[in-house]
Amino acid sequence: MRKVLSRLMFTAVVLLALVYFLAATRSFRINGAGSVSVCTPDTGTRVTVTETEEMERITRAFTSLRWRMSGSAQAASPRWQVRWYGSDGALLEELALTGDHAIILDGRLWTPLRGSFDAEVLETLFSPLPE
Repeated sequence: MRKVLSRLMFTAVVLLALVYFLAATRSFRINGAGSVSVCTPDTGTRVTVTETEEMERITRAFTSLRWRMSGSAQAASPRWQVRWYGSDGALLEELALTGDHAIILDGRLWTPLRGSFDAEVLETLFSPLPE
């Protein structure tokens, strides 16, 4: 009887840990974007991307990672704000990226579960064009 109870307890703990892990992680799927808008909150400079290949590159930088909830975003300061719009102009997704490559979404701070965000994807949008 004790053996059965201990196995049940172990199974319950493993299941609860799995549910918590799955609830505290997420990935992104952004389909049908007609444009991606990236803004630097410190200067207010905004770049809107409509070229399909560039939009996919920006989107893939976010969707290729699985994100883990790290807590409240109250103390975090965004370095970039990113918005995806549908071809009809409707907002599909909105998030902010911090300087340490975490994202702010729905008042929560999310960090990559594995790997890191390739910030160069966004930085190149604000680089001066060669003359």
